[in-house]
Amino acid sequence: MSRIDITKVLDDEQNTEVPEIDSVSSSFLSDVQQAISQWNYVNKRTPSKTYKPSCLGCNRMMVYIRKGYEQDDTKSEYTGIGMADTGTRRHVAIQEVLEHMKDMGFNWEYLDVGEYVKKKHFEGKIPNTKVTDYRGHECHLKDDDLHISCMCDGIVRNTDTGKLYLFEFKNQISFKAQWRDKIDKSHYSQIIAYATLLDLDEVIMLYENRDNCELKCPSVYKVTSEDKRLFIENLRKVEEMAQENIIPAANKNSGMCKWCDYKSQCSKDGGAMKICDSSVSTQANLGLLQ
Repeated sequence: MSRIDITKVLDDEQNTEVPEIDSVSSSFLSDVQQAISQWNYVNKRTPSKTYKPSCLGCNRMMVYIRKGYEQDDTKSEYTGIGMADTGTRRHVAIQEVLEHMKDMGFNWEYLDVGEYVKKKHFEGKIPNTKVTDYRGHECHLKDDDLHISCMCDGIVRNTDTGKLYLFEFKNQISFKAQWRDKIDKSHYSQIIAYATLLDLDEVIMLYENRDNCELKCPSVYKVTSEDKRLFIENLRKVEEMAQENIIPAANKNSGMCKWCDYKSQCSKDGGAMKICDSSVSTQANLGLLQ
């Protein structure tokens, strides 16, 4: 094709008017979008009163969850639902591959977390960590002493060295994923929680760009004994607040606010620490629990 022909094609494309969508298609599109939102709303699970790794960055949210506060009665946008669903489905696909890597001759083995926990119990370790359920390849863990529950992506073992690693997978939009040469700081609390519950010290994070499925794997993250101590210490502190009916100060700098299900309650409680029970009113108690 000559240069003139190419220019004409480009000009034609630029001058082409966007066709008007007929009423039937417009109606169908609107109905599908609303149906996705409605279906997600009516099937929304009532959250358990246990701490979740995804809420560990906000002590106020943790107390709301632990006390069983009512969530906002809102419907999620269909786009957000779709992105979450994409992430879930990609988890399944990646985990299925991991499960067969050893059989295909690679030096990685995807372990059964339930069997791993049983072995740890036999060794007298992580006695409070329990496997309560499996959802596909993911394993639901719970610690009744720390009042925390989570879904674990898995544990992988290098068959050459015998070393075990916590495995965590994240599916992110491109502007986040393109910078994944390092672990996202917002994920630190989650992987420390998983590592503590499973008595593991090293973590392999696998990130996927949601737009083009490019994978990146930052350097192995090492969870220290101090990380685990501080994690447990904060859980204990928040649990004490919950038991004493104290609402922590709002985390105003948290990026978690956008996705929070307790915006109405948080706004109602104001920004400062709030004591809901008159029996806890001394400055000594405040100093202890801050």
